[in-house]
Amino acid sequence: MFININKTDFPKLYKRLFKNAPTRNNLFQLEFARAWANPDLIEVKEPRFAYELKPQFQDFFESSNEPFLGFDNPLNEHPEYHTAKEWQRVDDDIKNMYKKVEEK
Repeated sequence: MFININKTDFPKLYKRLFKNAPTRNNLFQLEFARAWANPDLIEVKEPRFAYELKPQFQDFFESSNEPFLGFDNPLNEHPEYHTAKEWQRVDDDIKNMYKKVEEK
């Protein structure tokens, strides 16, 4: 089964299964085999992104202690992470005030 996993067609899976220390490879291959045998173990996670207030809007929020449309910390001391689906529900005018900064 593992012979069909090549780095061209499945680069991330290939790296996960074969490009670690031998003991880690064995652990990851066993984990993959379990998921293959029981697909209910597979959990698909949607990437989450942190959004940071653009510099030109920071002065406005420094004077306010009010949460802003679910962004409890507009100055991004502890950035909040949102999925693309959650971000779609944010008003376009608000989206323009933030930029995507990192994936979690």
